[in-house]
Amino acid sequence: MNDAVQVTPNPFPGARTHDDDSPVVLINTFHPKPGKLDEFLETQIAEAGHLGGAARAMGWLGNRIHRAQDGRTAVIVTAFAPEAARKRWAESDLSIPRTG
Repeated sequence: MNDAVQVTPNPFPGARTHDDDSPVVLINTFHPKPGKLDEFLETQIAEAGHLGGAARAMGWLGNRIHRAQDGRTAVIVTAFAPEAARKRWAESDLSIPRTG
């Protein structure tokens, strides 16, 4: 075993491990530039609406878009069912951020 890598035991013994047939939830935090949080949130909401039908066809279950209490941070919770759907999404043209 590589001495540079320390393996930590599972802190939740008996917990179910993830497999490709299980839903997956991604939790991402974003820290837009000062004064840009509202613009960022509006863009995220618009994109979710724009991609809705095509994304749902690929297994996207939706986003929950939150403004953190600090007023500077956004948290976006995205759900896919199953993990294979998230992988297809990540490899598709739909997941590529658009500009403009």
